Amino acid sequence: MIKFDAGAEGPAADATTAVGIALAGLFLTPLLFSLSIGSLPATIIVSWIPA
Repeated sequence: MIKFDAGAEGPAADATTAVGIALAGLFLTPLLFSLSIGSLPATIIVSWIPA
């Protein structure tokens, strides 16, 4: 996971990640709403491929 590779440890890192995900979901949902059903899962799968 990116968080562990960066050296993040403890509950503060978890809370920061949760806040970031919540903010991303809040602000990006209107943009992602117009995507087709197949493109969103494809985007998620591609993001998990190691670089």
